[in-house]
Amino acid sequence: MRLKASLVNVDLLNSIVTCASRTEKTLTILISQTQFHLSAASQLSGGFYARLFTNVIFDQLVVESKHEGHIAFEVSCEGLSKCLNSCIGCAVAIMKLIQNPDKSVALYFRIENKTKNNKSILINQEVLVGMKAVPGAKEIVTPPTANWDVVLELPKLDYLSSSISTLSNLSRQLTITGTSQGTIKLSVATLDSAKFVETEFSGLRSPREAESQQESASATVYIKDLQRAMASTKTSPAKVLCCIQNNRSFVLMLVVNVALEFGRMRDQDGANEVKFMFLLPVLSS
Repeated sequence: MRLKASLVNVDLLNSIVTCASRTEKTLTILISQTQFHLSAASQLSGGFYARLFTNVIFDQLVVESKHEGHIAFEVSCEGLSKCLNSCIGCAVAIMKLIQNPDKSVALYFRIENKTKNNKSILINQEVLVGMKAVPGAKEIVTPPTANWDVVLELPKLDYLSSSISTLSNLSRQLTITGTSQGTIKLSVATLDSAKFVETEFSGLRSPREAESQQESASATVYIKDLQRAMASTKTSPAKVLCCIQNNRSFVLMLVVNVALEFGRMRDQDGANEVKFMFLLPVLSS
């Protein structure tokens, strides 16, 4: 087994790890020569999932494994983030898996910085990892698939955040109702349950993959969970999608344009998009 790569997009990888850390303290990574999968999920906090092409974040990647060319491991969000923060602005950052004398496995970073006199300063960082079986890891990093009743593209994130922030002053819970006519209603019951307050967005677009939708679907979530997901990335998503399975599941998806936000582009169609997928716990209706 061998994993070695040169990091070329530290900001993007760090942004993904930061998103994951808002859901769980540890994350599962599955990596092959071409694709990078990451997940942080639990029954209580829901889940976060991301998938992207490896050459968006790595150069000179080498992945050698007996498991169909895949390597899987679990790592601390905090530990990995500390290593990545050390790489920001560096001249060279090499990442590889190593085995320590005590047989523990670590993700090792060799970081080279340049002084004003053009002299090199080397920094070594590592974070312990727990190796995982590839078949089990594939299940963990694969988002739960659902027969979504309604999928809609939401308004811009800052506008949406402002509306939800106002509603959060009235209740801890938010009911989101989407319709096949392109309408989203955000409704809360006031703390004394005396009345409902609603905010409605209309004229919203439905993605092509959601052509056969139900007339309407609703899900109730904690507002703090939704706000945490919306505030998880410092970038401005190109699109914000919501996927609703009536009273069963709710996904918020932030689609980030890698070329626009991080200056790293691939030629293939769709390869310049990274989807940050948040599966939020749905409350009983």
